[in-house]
Amino acid sequence: MVSYKEMVRKQGKLESKYTFGWAVDKDGKPLSPKRFELPEYVQDRVDWVISHIWNENALGEPILTFWGAAQLLLDFEHEKELKEQYEEQFDDWKPFDDKYKTYFKDAWFGDYRQIRVLEAIIFVR
Repeated sequence: MVSYKEMVRKQGKLESKYTFGWAVDKDGKPLSPKRFELPEYVQDRVDWVISHIWNENALGEPILTFWGAAQLLLDFEHEKELKEQYEEQFDDWKPFDDKYKTYFKDAWFGDYRQIRVLEAIIFVR
């Protein structure tokens, strides 16, 4: 019987059911997916969040955790609370606009789009 690792090596590519583009090299080590193209208004918010992840504080560490960044990208239902939580740290609060919210509320592609926007902060290039 062929092991999973051998099967992946033979196949040369591994794709998840939900996140596409993962591949493995000849040794079975994962290769991250290519960055997915997002609409400009979504990419603007992603860039804004990324700028705050890597805006180091006095301790030389990122200000935002992954969870905080995910909230600032996708938790528009709690925008008021997020603004109160982060406005002291950020001098440039960026409100969620209606077009942005609508992009993620799509019945067919909303969940898939959420995954893609999170990939954009994981695989910053």
